[in-house]
Amino acid sequence: MNTVLGFVITLLIGFVGSRLTLFRSDLSLGMQNVMLAGTEFLFVGMILGPHVSNVLTETALKQLAPILSLALGWIGLLVGLQFERQIIRRIPASAWKIGLTISLIVFFCVFLTLYIARYFFLHAVAGSLNEDESLFVYPQLGKISFCFILGWAATSSTYTALALIKRSANARGEAIKTLQLLTDIRTPTAIIGMGIWYCLFHVSNVANIHRFPPAGIITTDPQTPSAKTAVLWTDMGLPEQIFIPPIMNGLTWLLFSLLLGVTLGWILHYLTSQRMQHKELLLALTGSVIFSSGLATYLQLSPLFVNFVMGATLSNLPNFTRGRISNLMIEQEKSFFVVFMILVGAMWPVIMPIVIVLTILYCLSRSFGLFFGMRLANAWFLKSQEPYVNQLGLAMIPQGGVAIALVVDYILIYPSRHADLVLGIVILSVLLNQLFGPALLTNVLQKSGDITSPQAESGNHR
Repeated sequence: MNTVLGFVITLLIGFVGSRLTLFRSDLSLGMQNVMLAGTEFLFVGMILGPHVSNVLTETALKQLAPILSLALGWIGLLVGLQFERQIIRRIPASAWKIGLTISLIVFFCVFLTLYIARYFFLHAVAGSLNEDESLFVYPQLGKISFCFILGWAATSSTYTALALIKRSANARGEAIKTLQLLTDIRTPTAIIGMGIWYCLFHVSNVANIHRFPPAGIITTDPQTPSAKTAVLWTDMGLPEQIFIPPIMNGLTWLLFSLLLGVTLGWILHYLTSQRMQHKELLLALTGSVIFSSGLATYLQLSPLFVNFVMGATLSNLPNFTRGRISNLMIEQEKSFFVVFMILVGAMWPVIMPIVIVLTILYCLSRSFGLFFGMRLANAWFLKSQEPYVNQLGLAMIPQGGVAIALVVDYILIYPSRHADLVLGIVILSVLLNQLFGPALLTNVLQKSGDITSPQAESGNHR
């Protein structure tokens, strides 16, 4: 089907979906959480995608990649705007230590589990490095990038379920405040972690391996510098290769990304400091995000990270009208998010048995990391004797759009069969965590005494 027609249909559904409330109070708490988070639009996208109706073909999805980049930039800018100096200073140092401890432990638990598991399972999907052309282009990334992105995606959580319980059960207290704070801290940690990875292992540094023809005929002048740097990747079972020196090293790419985000933040500050009407301000914000995301994508950097830096820069410049800009972006967030989820749903690969197995391993290792990380952080920093504190990690199991955004960011930069596998794992994990996570959250809040209404016990009365 024509790409334009598919995009128009997606926009229409996104426009209608962003203005309809699919929330139903007679559903279970888990289903209410799915509806409130907008995850149901993944299934709308799946129906429109190439595996069902083929309204959005694979070609159309590739051509609509800039829309995904725009949505990623919008998310990154929103997260970055929260990094205002006054807000950061109000967060206790212990909260930063706890949040970072939990994130690192979750990351290493998931990373190590899947790094070990990939040797037993991934050959069933992607074959050897020789058989996957995309992985052949990025040989140094093939071994760990799959585990690295899943590790950082696992560190993010959402408090959609927390907001749902607060609304339905009159929940309030220290546990809820702590969970909100730790969720806000851990989200930018994941974006920063992956943003640094994309710079240190930039595509220009690792995609510069040129394969010789099968017969081993060297078509390059042996006197050229590139031919003199030929290397053998015998330990990977690959044929002889030519290595082309990179444009910039990883640290230079990182510095460039930071400078790019800071510069764009100053430009956006200049634009938004002018007297503008509501629509003009929206146009300036959208245009800035389109430009920054497009530039980041063209340079094969992370739109999430670059726009995060842009938002953090903007929020800390003088005379910044934070309330006006943040409120405007939040107003438009749902429209962008619905279209984003529809396109991601259309990209959703076929669920294979190996995806189910790896999803189970991912969920189990993530849950263990959250539980153990919170216990360790409590022992090191909080030193609380309250029994429920050690279980707060289980209350952070629900995931949402940030985890999916991290994976889409990865797909745009490192497209491969491994990337499709990552998307399938994270989508299933998000659905499972949104369905069953609220029950664990409710249990922890009951033990902490933050829930004062019996309605939350069943989750079916509102």
